[in-house]
Amino acid sequence: MKYNGLRKYNTDNTPNETHKKIFEGRIKNSKFKKLFNYLYDSDITLKDLSERSGIALSKLSEMRRGADCTTSTLIKIRESLGVNMDKII
Repeated sequence: MKYNGLRKYNTDNTPNETHKKIFEGRIKNSKFKKLFNYLYDSDITLKDLSERSGIALSKLSEMRRGADCTTSTLIKIRESLGVNMDKII
């Protein structure tokens, strides 16, 4: 996973703190911080989640920026990740 050319991990496999700060800035207005933190920690990109769940990448990006979504969208996400709802909301 990359943001602005930065790698999630340094060459010695330690977490890149700058990368994490950029990620946190991108989700600061999201109502679904648990979901996006889960994706980050699991190395799942929005593109991967879109392909798995059938939800448009643009909708996932909107959610990351703070948009609402329907219950059916959350159910699709939960099912595609194979996790309980408490992991994502």
